[in-house]
Amino acid sequence: MPTSNSRNPKSAFKSVLDPIAFQPENGKLFSIDLMKQNRDYHLQGWPITVVDIPIYQQQKCYFHSHDSMEIGIITEGRAVHVMDGKRTEVHPGDVLLIPPKRNHAYDAVEGDELKRNIVNLNGRKYEEVCIPLGILNILYDHRKLPIPLLDGQSIPLYSSFFPNNVEEMTYTANPIIHISDPAMMEFIRSCVNELHKEEIYPYTGNLFGSTIRLLNLILTLLRNSNIHSAPYETVADRQLGTILDFVNANYMKKFTVGDLARKCFISPRQLQEKFKKYTGRSISDYVVRKRIEAAELLLKKGIQSIQEIAFNCGFNDFSYFSKKFREITGKTPREYRNNSFEKII
Repeated sequence: MPTSNSRNPKSAFKSVLDPIAFQPENGKLFSIDLMKQNRDYHLQGWPITVVDIPIYQQQKCYFHSHDSMEIGIITEGRAVHVMDGKRTEVHPGDVLLIPPKRNHAYDAVEGDELKRNIVNLNGRKYEEVCIPLGILNILYDHRKLPIPLLDGQSIPLYSSFFPNNVEEMTYTANPIIHISDPAMMEFIRSCVNELHKEEIYPYTGNLFGSTIRLLNLILTLLRNSNIHSAPYETVADRQLGTILDFVNANYMKKFTVGDLARKCFISPRQLQEKFKKYTGRSISDYVVRKRIEAAELLLKKGIQSIQEIAFNCGFNDFSYFSKKFREITGKTPREYRNNSFEKII
């Protein structure tokens, strides 16, 4: 049985389960499959899982990592999140985003009570030193999921949750967003609960349901939370949404990075850096992909010629259009159109 006696330094049990894991450089790697082992989950092998850690069940300074993205939603208590040598105090409503294979841990805030939970492992008793923290963890490998792009990248921080290249993104020990409304926090909990049900109950369409519920959860977080901004960020960061709206509405027209930069009163270089940070792509790559997405829709309709479609989507050079279309879709425009007609027939 657990005991809350944190003042007695003596114990009849071994003090930690895995001493090596309490060193930042030696954190244990937990895969999604490993997290599902010994649990009667319906969706074994599917790259999404939920781990609900109640208050006083999180080990103090137990460094670990995952093979997937990890969303950590603080539900109760408080703690110090430790990652890359940085320490940040976290509270209920804070949402952490940890990339794959990044060691991190939770430490107690000075003065908080600790609890010593006694566990049985392989016939021996061990002692876990736990902190007053409750956390909902959502683990997902977006590289193995059918995530539609659509206009998702127009949402600030979307690319942080679904990075094209995680090495190019910046992740810190700080919360990425904060849920300030208690009613919204309860709704987030219900979203996580519905996601968890998809992996434990054999509903019809579990794979589809699990993916949709994950996307709904992340969209809800991004739309209804306060995005944390570092002190050095400027008004241009808050105006980036306006820039994205302009690009999404005018991608078929001619404009330069300088034109966009003047809209938020920063240099083109600063805009390029911030745009890539929030979308994961350069402005030119983002625009080209928007144009190709529009061309795909027009090719499926089959009304205009391929040359007309290229011009109407913003491409003045047909050879360049064909080249980029094949790079992005894997087919030439003609192959794409013919394939679309075959599916319709």
